[in-house]
Amino acid sequence: MTDSLKKKIAGYTALAGSVLAHPNIASAQIIYTDVNPDSQLMNWGDSNHYIDLNNDGIDDFNFHQVNHHEHTTSGAYGDWFDYKLNLNEVVPVGVNKILCPVNNDTLPVPLSYGELINNSGNFQISGVLSYSHFLHNWGLPNIYGASGLWLDSQDSYLGVQLDVSGNKYYGWIRLEIGRQGNRSFLKFKEYAYHSQPNSPIPAGVTQFLNTTDISSEKIALINFTTDFITIQFNTPVSKGTITLTNTLAEVVYTAAIYQQSQIINMKSFATGIYFVEVVTDKGSMVKKVVKE
Repeated sequence: MTDSLKKKIAGYTALAGSVLAHPNIASAQIIYTDVNPDSQLMNWGDSNHYIDLNNDGIDDFNFHQVNHHEHTTSGAYGDWFDYKLNLNEVVPVGVNKILCPVNNDTLPVPLSYGELINNSGNFQISGVLSYSHFLHNWGLPNIYGASGLWLDSQDSYLGVQLDVSGNKYYGWIRLEIGRQGNRSFLKFKEYAYHSQPNSPIPAGVTQFLNTTDISSEKIALINFTTDFITIQFNTPVSKGTITLTNTLAEVVYTAAIYQQSQIINMKSFATGIYFVEVVTDKGSMVKKVVKE
Protein backbone atom coordinates (compact mmCIF):
# COMPACT_ATOMS: atom_id res chain seq x y z
CA MET A 1 0.00 0.00 0.00
CA THR A 2 1.07 3.60 -0.58
CA ASP A 3 3.09 5.19 2.19
CA SER A 4 2.31 8.64 3.54
CA LEU A 5 4.99 10.31 1.43
CA LYS A 6 3.48 9.10 -1.82
CA LYS A 7 0.04 10.19 -0.65
CA LYS A 8 1.37 13.74 -0.30
CA ILE A 9 3.04 13.81 -3.70
CA ALA A 10 0.38 15.05 -6.08
CA GLY A 11 2.48 13.59 -8.81
CA TYR A 12 1.90 13.93 -12.41
CA THR A 13 4.41 13.95 -15.12
CA ALA A 14 2.51 14.08 -18.34
CA LEU A 15 -0.84 15.79 -17.91
CA ALA A 16 -0.26 18.91 -15.85
CA GLY A 17 0.44 20.87 -19.00
CA SER A 18 -2.71 19.62 -20.67
CA VAL A 19 -4.84 20.59 -17.68
CA LEU A 20 -3.43 24.11 -17.74
CA ALA A 21 -3.64 24.46 -21.51
CA HIS A 22 -7.08 22.85 -21.85
CA PRO A 23 -9.50 23.86 -19.08
CA ASN A 24 -12.17 21.55 -20.53
CA ILE A 25 -10.18 18.50 -19.38
CA ALA A 26 -9.33 19.87 -15.95
CA SER A 27 -11.46 17.09 -14.46
CA ALA A 28 -8.98 14.44 -15.63
CA GLN A 29 -7.94 12.27 -12.73
CA ILE A 30 -6.30 9.07 -11.64
CA ILE A 31 -8.72 6.38 -10.49
CA TYR A 32 -6.97 4.71 -7.57
CA THR A 33 -7.71 1.54 -5.60
CA ASP A 34 -5.91 0.65 -2.38
CA VAL A 35 -6.03 -3.11 -1.71
CA ASN A 36 -6.47 -3.06 2.05
CA PRO A 37 -5.57 -5.50 3.42
CA ASP A 38 -3.24 -6.77 0.71
CA SER A 39 -4.51 -9.76 -1.26
CA GLN A 40 -2.14 -12.70 -1.62
CA LEU A 41 -1.70 -15.89 -3.62
CA MET A 42 0.36 -18.56 -1.85
CA ASN A 43 -1.45 -21.88 -2.33
CA TRP A 44 -0.34 -25.33 -3.38
CA GLY A 45 -1.39 -26.22 -6.91
CA ASP A 46 -2.94 -23.73 -9.33
CA SER A 47 -4.44 -20.42 -8.15
CA ASN A 48 -5.85 -17.35 -9.89
CA HIS A 49 -6.46 -13.77 -8.80
CA TYR A 50 -8.40 -11.31 -10.97
CA ILE A 51 -8.15 -7.52 -10.95
CA ASP A 52 -10.92 -5.25 -12.21
CA LEU A 53 -8.79 -2.17 -12.89
CA ASN A 54 -11.62 0.27 -13.61
CA ASN A 55 -14.14 -1.27 -11.17
CA ASP A 56 -16.81 -1.85 -13.80
CA GLY A 57 -17.58 -5.42 -12.71
CA ILE A 58 -15.53 -6.96 -15.54
CA ASP A 59 -12.21 -8.67 -14.79
CA ASP A 60 -9.31 -7.09 -16.67
CA PHE A 61 -6.17 -9.00 -15.61
CA ASN A 62 -5.72 -12.59 -14.42
CA PHE A 63 -2.72 -13.45 -12.26
CA HIS A 64 -1.98 -17.17 -12.35
CA GLN A 65 0.22 -18.96 -9.82
CA VAL A 66 1.50 -22.54 -9.60
CA ASN A 67 3.25 -23.96 -6.53
CA HIS A 68 4.15 -27.62 -6.97
CA HIS A 69 6.25 -29.88 -4.72
CA GLU A 70 6.76 -33.57 -5.37
CA HIS A 71 9.17 -35.94 -3.66
CA THR A 72 9.81 -39.53 -2.69
CA THR A 73 12.21 -40.93 -0.10
CA SER A 74 12.35 -44.54 -1.24
CA GLY A 75 13.53 -46.36 -4.30
CA ALA A 76 16.67 -47.54 -6.00
CA TYR A 77 19.66 -45.44 -6.97
CA GLY A 78 18.48 -42.42 -8.92
CA ASP A 79 14.81 -42.92 -8.02
CA TRP A 80 14.83 -40.74 -4.88
CA PHE A 81 14.02 -37.19 -5.92
CA ASP A 82 12.74 -33.86 -4.72
CA TYR A 83 11.08 -31.55 -7.27
CA LYS A 84 9.82 -27.98 -6.76
CA LEU A 85 8.17 -25.64 -9.27
CA ASN A 86 7.02 -22.04 -8.71
CA LEU A 87 5.34 -19.91 -11.37
CA ASN A 88 3.75 -16.45 -11.33
CA GLU A 89 2.33 -15.10 -14.58
CA VAL A 90 -0.17 -12.52 -15.74
CA VAL A 91 -2.71 -13.10 -18.49
CA PRO A 92 -4.70 -10.00 -19.48
CA VAL A 93 -8.38 -10.62 -20.13
CA GLY A 94 -9.69 -9.81 -23.61
CA VAL A 95 -7.53 -7.33 -25.52
CA ASN A 96 -5.91 -5.74 -22.47
CA LYS A 97 -2.11 -5.82 -22.33
CA ILE A 98 0.92 -5.59 -20.03
CA LEU A 99 4.17 -3.66 -20.40
CA CYS A 100 7.29 -5.61 -21.42
CA PRO A 101 10.84 -4.45 -22.25
CA VAL A 102 11.43 -3.36 -25.83
CA ASN A 103 13.68 -6.38 -26.44
CA ASN A 104 11.45 -9.02 -24.81
CA ASP A 105 7.78 -9.81 -25.47
CA THR A 106 7.24 -12.41 -22.73
CA LEU A 107 8.76 -11.03 -19.50
CA PRO A 108 6.88 -8.03 -17.98
CA VAL A 109 9.15 -5.29 -16.71
CA PRO A 110 9.10 -4.21 -13.02
CA LEU A 111 8.83 -0.41 -12.88
CA SER A 112 10.11 1.94 -10.22
CA TYR A 113 8.04 4.74 -8.73
CA GLY A 114 7.59 7.62 -11.19
CA GLU A 115 8.48 5.76 -14.40
CA LEU A 116 6.16 6.87 -17.18
CA ILE A 117 3.61 4.47 -18.70
CA ASN A 118 2.30 5.62 -22.08
CA ASN A 119 1.50 4.55 -25.63
CA SER A 120 5.17 4.23 -26.60
CA GLY A 121 5.57 1.09 -24.47
CA ASN A 122 5.90 -2.49 -25.71
CA PHE A 123 2.55 -3.88 -24.54
CA GLN A 124 1.93 -7.63 -24.85
CA ILE A 125 -0.94 -10.08 -24.26
CA SER A 126 0.73 -12.21 -21.53
CA GLY A 127 3.95 -12.66 -19.62
CA VAL A 128 5.82 -14.60 -16.95
CA LEU A 129 6.62 -12.57 -13.84
CA SER A 130 8.76 -15.24 -12.20
CA TYR A 131 9.46 -18.93 -12.76
CA SER A 132 11.80 -21.37 -11.04
CA HIS A 133 12.22 -25.12 -10.77
CA PHE A 134 14.56 -27.32 -8.80
CA LEU A 135 15.15 -31.06 -9.20
CA HIS A 136 17.34 -33.01 -6.80
CA ASN A 137 17.91 -36.68 -7.67
CA TRP A 138 19.76 -38.83 -5.18
CA GLY A 139 23.22 -39.49 -6.52
CA LEU A 140 22.75 -37.27 -9.58
CA PRO A 141 23.53 -33.57 -10.30
CA ASN A 142 20.91 -31.04 -9.23
CA ILE A 143 18.94 -29.29 -11.97
CA TYR A 144 17.84 -25.69 -11.47
CA GLY A 145 16.27 -23.15 -13.79
CA ALA A 146 14.75 -19.69 -13.40
CA SER A 147 13.42 -16.86 -15.55
CA GLY A 148 11.47 -13.64 -15.19
CA LEU A 149 12.33 -10.07 -14.17
CA TRP A 150 10.41 -10.25 -10.88
CA LEU A 151 12.61 -12.79 -9.10
CA ASP A 152 14.23 -12.10 -5.72
CA SER A 153 11.29 -10.57 -3.83
CA GLN A 154 10.44 -7.72 -6.18
CA ASP A 155 8.08 -5.02 -4.87
CA SER A 156 7.45 -2.97 -8.01
CA TYR A 157 4.85 -1.66 -10.44
CA LEU A 158 3.44 -3.49 -13.45
CA GLY A 159 2.50 -1.22 -16.36
CA VAL A 160 -0.83 -2.09 -17.98
CA GLN A 161 -2.96 -1.04 -20.93
CA LEU A 162 -6.74 -1.26 -20.51
CA ASP A 163 -8.91 -1.41 -23.63
CA VAL A 164 -12.50 -0.16 -23.26
CA SER A 165 -14.44 -0.13 -26.54
CA GLY A 166 -11.24 0.55 -28.45
CA ASN A 167 -10.06 3.35 -26.14
CA LYS A 168 -6.68 2.74 -24.50
CA TYR A 169 -6.21 3.63 -20.82
CA TYR A 170 -2.84 3.37 -19.07
CA GLY A 171 -2.31 2.30 -15.50
CA TRP A 172 -0.21 0.36 -13.02
CA ILE A 173 -0.54 -2.47 -10.51
CA ARG A 174 1.78 -2.68 -7.50
CA LEU A 175 2.92 -6.25 -6.77
CA GLU A 176 5.28 -8.01 -4.43
CA ILE A 177 6.70 -11.43 -5.26
CA GLY A 178 8.72 -13.53 -2.86
CA ARG A 179 9.06 -16.93 -1.30
CA GLN A 180 8.13 -18.64 1.95
CA GLY A 181 9.65 -22.08 2.28
CA ASN A 182 8.85 -24.09 -0.84
CA ARG A 183 6.06 -21.78 -1.95
CA SER A 184 6.11 -18.56 -3.92
CA PHE A 185 3.79 -15.74 -2.87
CA LEU A 186 2.26 -12.95 -4.94
CA LYS A 187 0.83 -9.91 -3.13
CA PHE A 188 -1.49 -7.31 -4.61
CA LYS A 189 -1.13 -3.91 -2.90
CA GLU A 190 -2.72 -1.15 -5.00
CA TYR A 191 -3.54 -0.17 -8.56
CA ALA A 192 -4.62 2.85 -10.61
CA TYR A 193 -5.30 4.09 -14.11
CA HIS A 194 -5.66 7.44 -15.89
CA SER A 195 -9.29 8.40 -16.53
CA GLN A 196 -8.47 10.00 -19.90
CA PRO A 197 -7.82 7.67 -22.87
CA ASN A 198 -4.30 7.64 -24.35
CA SER A 199 -2.96 9.68 -21.42
CA PRO A 200 0.34 8.81 -19.70
CA ILE A 201 0.55 7.96 -16.01
CA PRO A 202 3.65 7.70 -13.80
CA ALA A 203 3.94 4.41 -11.91
CA GLY A 204 2.80 4.71 -8.30
CA VAL A 205 1.21 8.15 -8.66
CA THR A 206 -2.28 8.30 -7.12
CA GLN A 207 -3.55 11.83 -7.74
CA PHE A 208 -3.02 14.93 -9.85
CA LEU A 209 -1.90 18.38 -8.86
CA ASN A 210 -4.47 21.13 -8.56
CA THR A 211 -3.09 24.13 -10.41
CA THR A 212 -3.34 26.19 -7.20
CA ASP A 213 -0.95 23.75 -5.50
CA ILE A 214 1.82 24.24 -8.02
CA SER A 215 4.95 25.92 -6.69
CA SER A 216 7.63 26.94 -9.15
CA GLU A 217 10.38 27.58 -6.64
CA LYS A 218 10.08 25.19 -3.68
CA ILE A 219 11.24 22.07 -5.53
CA ALA A 220 13.57 23.48 -8.18
CA LEU A 221 14.58 26.56 -10.13
CA ILE A 222 13.70 26.32 -13.83
CA ASN A 223 15.48 28.73 -16.15
CA PHE A 224 14.90 29.01 -19.90
CA THR A 225 17.16 30.51 -22.52
CA THR A 226 16.70 30.44 -26.30
CA ASP A 227 17.22 26.70 -26.68
CA PHE A 228 17.88 25.22 -23.25
CA ILE A 229 15.90 24.57 -20.09
CA THR A 230 18.00 24.24 -16.94
CA ILE A 231 16.45 22.57 -13.91
CA GLN A 232 18.33 23.11 -10.66
CA PHE A 233 16.94 21.20 -7.68
CA ASN A 234 17.07 22.98 -4.35
CA THR A 235 17.77 19.80 -2.38
CA PRO A 236 19.21 16.39 -3.36
CA VAL A 237 16.62 14.30 -5.20
CA SER A 238 16.79 10.52 -5.14
CA LYS A 239 14.09 9.69 -7.68
CA GLY A 240 11.63 11.32 -10.03
CA THR A 241 10.87 12.31 -13.61
CA ILE A 242 10.95 15.38 -15.85
CA THR A 243 8.40 15.64 -18.66
CA LEU A 244 7.85 18.29 -21.32
CA THR A 245 4.44 18.57 -23.00
CA ASN A 246 3.07 20.89 -25.66
CA THR A 247 -0.34 22.60 -25.73
CA LEU A 248 -1.86 19.52 -27.38
CA ALA A 249 -0.96 17.49 -24.28
CA GLU A 250 1.61 15.57 -26.33
CA VAL A 251 4.70 14.37 -24.47
CA VAL A 252 7.71 15.65 -26.40
CA TYR A 253 10.40 14.83 -23.82
CA THR A 254 10.74 12.68 -20.73
CA ALA A 255 13.71 11.72 -18.56
CA ALA A 256 14.52 10.29 -15.16
CA ILE A 257 16.07 12.62 -12.60
CA TYR A 258 19.65 11.50 -11.97
CA GLN A 259 21.49 14.60 -10.76
CA GLN A 260 20.82 17.89 -8.99
CA SER A 261 21.07 19.95 -12.19
CA GLN A 262 19.69 18.79 -15.54
CA ILE A 263 19.39 20.42 -18.97
CA ILE A 264 16.79 19.94 -21.71
CA ASN A 265 18.00 20.78 -25.24
CA MET A 266 15.13 22.35 -27.21
CA LYS A 267 17.05 23.32 -30.37
CA SER A 268 15.05 20.93 -32.54
CA PHE A 269 11.67 21.81 -30.99
CA ALA A 270 9.09 23.91 -32.81
CA THR A 271 8.29 27.37 -31.50
CA GLY A 272 5.38 27.60 -29.10
CA ILE A 273 4.27 27.04 -25.50
CA TYR A 274 5.55 24.09 -23.47
CA PHE A 275 5.04 22.90 -19.91
CA VAL A 276 7.87 21.51 -17.79
CA GLU A 277 6.49 19.01 -15.27
CA VAL A 278 8.61 17.67 -12.43
CA VAL A 279 7.69 14.86 -10.02
CA THR A 280 10.20 14.00 -7.28
CA ASP A 281 10.28 12.35 -3.89
CA LYS A 282 10.28 15.90 -2.46
CA GLY A 283 7.17 17.13 -4.25
CA SER A 284 5.82 18.18 -7.64
CA MET A 285 5.72 21.30 -9.79
CA VAL A 286 5.02 22.60 -13.29
CA LYS A 287 6.18 25.69 -15.18
CA LYS A 288 5.28 27.15 -18.57
CA VAL A 289 8.02 28.13 -21.02
CA VAL A 290 7.71 29.81 -24.43
CA LYS A 291 10.12 28.96 -27.25
CA GLU A 292 10.24 31.75 -29.82
